[in-house]
Amino acid sequence: MTFGPWREAELLRVGLVPGIAPGNQRGFATLGIARETDVSYDEATAERMRRILSRRRDVVERKMFGGLCFMVNGGMCCGLTGAALMVRVGRDRHREALAQPDARPMDFTGRPLAGMVYVDPKGYRPDAGLARWVQRGIDFVSTLPAKKRAARARKSQRKATGTRRA
Repeated sequence: MTFGPWREAELLRVGLVPGIAPGNQRGFATLGIARETDVSYDEATAERMRRILSRRRDVVERKMFGGLCFMVNGGMCCGLTGAALMVRVGRDRHREALAQPDARPMDFTGRPLAGMVYVDPKGYRPDAGLARWVQRGIDFVSTLPAKKRAARARKSQRKATGTRRA
């Protein structure tokens, strides 16, 4: 589908490109379109989250959803995208989380993702508020079995080298 130059300029102005989800950094990069910033989340809030999660040894940061995600014990726990905090609360606690002020359904793909919520900045601005939301994500991820990433890596390595387990 082609658009006139005026239409494409308008789409770019509001952060959209035909066929690419809003905030998809890889999509913009493949088109050779420069963004104002490489970071699509608030770095100061990311640093606050790092401090909250710093005592845990099972935390990994990943760029996802056009933002930053924190994986705990191999499962997605929480993160930042745009100005919103995203938290994985699980299906059982989803309704309870949405009842909190400044929480709304996470609809990254255009339809709500079950068990995930966005929290607007007002809801996590105080450190205590951010810590509560991060803890909600940790509480849910802690109910999941640990990801067996190392075992999968060993299996794929054996497959690549043609070796078998004894």
